[in-house]
Amino acid sequence: MLEKITHIEETQAYLSLIEGFDMRSNLKKFSYMGYQVNAFYDPAVNNIMVPLPFLEFPVFHESFP
Repeated sequence: MLEKITHIEETQAYLSLIEGFDMRSNLKKFSYMGYQVNAFYDPAVNNIMVPLPFLEFPVFHESFP
């Protein structure tokens, strides 16, 4: 059993932030929004592990002319 979990964010919470957001008026050229974090529970050390290079995988990338 985990001793404590300090902070948990659901994917739906991030998706609700982007709804109604006009990308073309706010971002002129490039937009990087959202990063995929593959966290997993390791029972050997009783901890939730996150891989170090988690910022290298952008989920959303769009360019505007």
